Amino acid sequence: MTAYYALIKVGRLCKGERILIHAASGGVGLAAVQIAQWIGAEIFATAGNSEKREFLHSIGIQHVMDSRSLDFANEVMEYTEGKGVDVVLNSLGGEFISKSLEILAHLGRFLELGVRDIYNNTPLGLQPFEKCLSFTAINISSYIPQFNAIFREVVQHFNEGHFSALPYRVFSATEVTNAFEYMASAKHIGKIIVSLEEKESIKTLAAQYQPSSKTARKLSKIVDSGNGKNAAMTKDEQQNLINEGILPTEGIAVFNRILGSTSPQVIVSTRHLQSRIEHNINSLKAAVQNRLVKQVHPRDELEQKLIEIWQSFLGIEKVGIHDDFFDLGGDSLLAFQLISKIRESLQIDISANSLLNTPTIAGLIEQIQPTPQTLPSSLVEIQTGDNLKKPLFLVHPVSGNVYIYRDLALHLEPEQPVYGIQAQGLLGEAAPLSSIEEMAAHYLEAIRVRQPEGPYYLGGSSLGGMVVFEIAQQLQALGQKVALLAMIDSPVSSNQTTFNLKTDEEIIKYILNSGENVSMHLDELSQPQEHIHDLLKIFKQNKQAARDYKPRVYPGRIIFFRALEENVYINAKNAERAWSGFAQQGMEVIDVPGNHITMNYAPHVQVIAKRLKSCFE
Repeated sequence: MTAYYALIKVGRLCKGERILIHAASGGVGLAAVQIAQWIGAEIFATAGNSEKREFLHSIGIQHVMDSRSLDFANEVMEYTEGKGVDVVLNSLGGEFISKSLEILAHLGRFLELGVRDIYNNTPLGLQPFEKCLSFTAINISSYIPQFNAIFREVVQHFNEGHFSALPYRVFSATEVTNAFEYMASAKHIGKIIVSLEEKESIKTLAAQYQPSSKTARKLSKIVDSGNGKNAAMTKDEQQNLINEGILPTEGIAVFNRILGSTSPQVIVSTRHLQSRIEHNINSLKAAVQNRLVKQVHPRDELEQKLIEIWQSFLGIEKVGIHDDFFDLGGDSLLAFQLISKIRESLQIDISANSLLNTPTIAGLIEQIQPTPQTLPSSLVEIQTGDNLKKPLFLVHPVSGNVYIYRDLALHLEPEQPVYGIQAQGLLGEAAPLSSIEEMAAHYLEAIRVRQPEGPYYLGGSSLGGMVVFEIAQQLQALGQKVALLAMIDSPVSSNQTTFNLKTDEEIIKYILNSGENVSMHLDELSQPQEHIHDLLKIFKQNKQAARDYKPRVYPGRIIFFRALEENVYINAKNAERAWSGFAQQGMEVIDVPGNHITMNYAPHVQVIAKRLKSCFE
């Protein structure tokens, strides 16, 4: 996962490029070698001894150097005839960082796996960055956006035979000392694993364990102090602290030592793991039951049917009519599937974006049995806010739906009204609009039903930015003021955008999967054929409309949010440079972490929300 995330998602390593992998005989290093070989990159590697270097030669790496000498830099420049490498995957510290930066080619990417120099705040010279280099610290965790999608991609590569298991050596739980000694000798290739499968040896190890006298004295001191929470510790709690074998303050000290160490770490827990798992499961069940204490039960057959559909999609046994879909674990993909299932099973007409502002069964009932409609169908209320404040209108991207803006709305002030503008034809009720100008005129008419007079606050991601640009032009022609024109990584035309979506199936999976994973099977998405047909029609029509659009100079100012990373499937190339020529009063460019898609989701979207908040003050 670490190597794949670094090389594919961040480093964007391409076929024919050169990559230097430091400490390539380790676990992450060998994983990076496999990925680079699969891509077709030219590999330069370093390792700490002759045995490791010979191993790297044996798996097909031609250029192998010593990771304990700075001579690698001269050797790389000699091998490449002074051109250097495009990507460096680094796990070495000190001077190895500056030397590796020196051999990066123009637009090179430096991927830093180590943390010692970061935590030590080691100074770094900026001169190499005149070559437009990028430096990224790599830290893969389940909290990064699209972690599950990346994991599925890696598994898919294993299933297809692109990657294979790394070499490893296994030690039993009773051989932990030997494992540490072996690791300290720096002779290992690949991974070191401590196995917990031998239950008897684990019991023996646990029986031999005794807390240190130092810990016991501290425990006695804590219990006898008679102060605060510790004074009320029960015998069970005291025993639990002994079982843990370490005090919180000692834990922090150990953690700090680990972060400051350059050696790989092996951690063996002495906790009662099985009892801990059971405790956590029981706590989770209790939390779920607490949520359901105030559950409101279905009042009629329609509510009961909706509850059953929610239960099947969310995998939750009990669902109340006021439970929030997203709080229960729902996301935009599940929302699409859920709405499609409701429309198919109950034969009712309901918006694909229905869950945005009313993510409860009670809210859906109001939409299924609505009061007379006062707003056009194009407008989707994402956040109600204060009716006295001017709304923010966000136009759909190329997919046509506006779920992508939910996180942005959540990070704005709760008083700020937010409306999404969805594409015509999303429900198959009409043909998609055929041009950016036609979309702008149609959406402007809907906007002025909600807000007849300016100033107007407009924004859009990708294609949506192009549309709001045209809406702003039409508002200016009507003598109306535009207070905000925000574009989120929007291309000037689709000719400026890279589309790596080759089939209709990939397009559909891209739209429904938040733009990150097209490797899953279409039947996993649970979409009826007519809905798939509508989505495809909108995507292709919007793409053609973007290709045909010819923007004119806008007499106002643009705020442009630029993605710092590339998306595997769709990328806008240097779009901000092109738009700057159309903004008469200039353009503000703000860099946002993430790619063309993930920049719209938490945590990255906080950067966008922070800047927009200042526009409403």
